[in-house]
Amino acid sequence: MRVLITSAGSRLGRVAAQAINVSGHSVRLTHHSRFRSDYEVVQSQLGHGKATDRLVKDIDVVVHIPDPGPNPTSAAWIDAGTRRSYNLYTAAVNAGVQRLIYISTLDLFTRYDEDMVVSESWRPLPSTDSEQMGIYLGEFVGEEFAQEKRLAVTFLRLGHLVKASDAKKESYDPMWLEFSDAAQAITAGVDRSSDMSIFQIFHVQSASPKARFRIEAARSALDFNPKHNFV
Repeated sequence: MRVLITSAGSRLGRVAAQAINVSGHSVRLTHHSRFRSDYEVVQSQLGHGKATDRLVKDIDVVVHIPDPGPNPTSAAWIDAGTRRSYNLYTAAVNAGVQRLIYISTLDLFTRYDEDMVVSESWRPLPSTDSEQMGIYLGEFVGEEFAQEKRLAVTFLRLGHLVKASDAKKESYDPMWLEFSDAAQAITAGVDRSSDMSIFQIFHVQSASPKARFRIEAARSALDFNPKHNFV
């Protein structure tokens, strides 16, 4: 399949691009600013117009990592989750894209007590933090498209991304997720895109006994098996 990855200049975007390519798919990368890559790169602000339409042409699956751009103000985060995401979703529908995988965050659930067994069916409790709110609003946009059956959408709510080498130097975080394990989950979503229902949500983090959230749904549907559990 041909896969478009947004915010592909980020560390997560780069790791995901490599994993998806190794899995046998071709990738097209886009970012708000130019960057160098061995893959096809198209600079885009995800505006409303023909540039975004061309971005998704001949694409089968979109991996959307919301990004506020070089100036992460509150307004920029809200814009990334709403206007830019809406533009991308609309262009994807018009281009006949099969599925969009939206990268969200497990921080939407940290206001629940730590002893609660929170699953994908629980209601998010975002704070007033602009990053959380922007990403959360992006979920709303995607859910509307899925409910109208205009596009199949998968939400991957990720834990706190970290490199294993850096984790050794820091205090344990029960929401850690190694970058390579995040890429594994994203790649699995791409690989199984044709088999999944029109709307699905998965929580993705390490499988440590001390982990904050459960990942049984991702294990079952995506065969997600994190290699870094920080124990």
